[in-house]
Amino acid sequence: MSEGDTSKSVATDYPIASILRGLSVVEDKWNVFVPNCEPFRGFNRFYSDAICVPTPGRGVFLAGDMQGASIVLVPNRQLPATLAGLKKYHSFDRERPLVFLVEDHPFVAPQIHPRELLREVGITAVEPCNAKEAEFIGIAAGKLAAATNDPIGIIAHHGLLGGFTSSSSEEVTGEVPSTRPHSDTSDPTRLARRLELNRQRTLPSPGERGSVGFITVGLADSSLRFLISELRLLGRVPSLNLRLVSPIDDVPIKRLLTRCHNLVVLEPRPGEIESEILTIAQRMRREGEEVALVWGRE
Repeated sequence: MSEGDTSKSVATDYPIASILRGLSVVEDKWNVFVPNCEPFRGFNRFYSDAICVPTPGRGVFLAGDMQGASIVLVPNRQLPATLAGLKKYHSFDRERPLVFLVEDHPFVAPQIHPRELLREVGITAVEPCNAKEAEFIGIAAGKLAAATNDPIGIIAHHGLLGGFTSSSSEEVTGEVPSTRPHSDTSDPTRLARRLELNRQRTLPSPGERGSVGFITVGLADSSLRFLISELRLLGRVPSLNLRLVSPIDDVPIKRLLTRCHNLVVLEPRPGEIESEILTIAQRMRREGEEVALVWGRE
């Protein structure tokens, strides 16, 4: 399959199509494993080359036997079992990328937190804020997988997976840097900085402090940007959008903690990322730094 063929097999306004199109920038051919359950049931009608499996865990096992790059679609409720099956994947000597597309459905699976689970097992994970970013996130995930030789997770809110987007992504701009493994790009955090996954907006100058700043994750970023626009506060509200959700890059977080009096964390599952930010803030306080008060679920 030539570059771009992956996305042509899928409806062009479907976010998963944009993710596959982004992945095809890194590898021409991807084995797509689709479990026969919601929310991915029937996906093979849009993408004829999809490999149907009873569970995503089975897809992970089969990916170990495949020669090419693979992506496994994982419903929120089946993530723990899939991660358990990942141990079998590691028994293979693989050099081809493996990516998980993980559904985040807080209402159906409120007790299963994708970001926490992936962080606990050491899997690098990225998350788009809206459907327009899907292709860029696909490129980033593919680059991370190729550079680190480790599985990479893409977390997508259920509402985003069911949405639509233009076939021409507005978020894919500029050149994506080379990811041949070396000291700079084999580390996921450094590579994420090169890809500008985390976005800092309207940061106060050194020595100045804003009254309130925001850290956003996933769809919460679009909500905040809409509110700021409606209140005519564009360019006046410090914010940090985290698209690398595992591991957490503490450098931009520390910077924002020292430039605001109060820091509000907005995320799809309150407390999931906030706990990491609180840990960073407490460590800074012990070192004698003056940091913002963190507001969220806690």
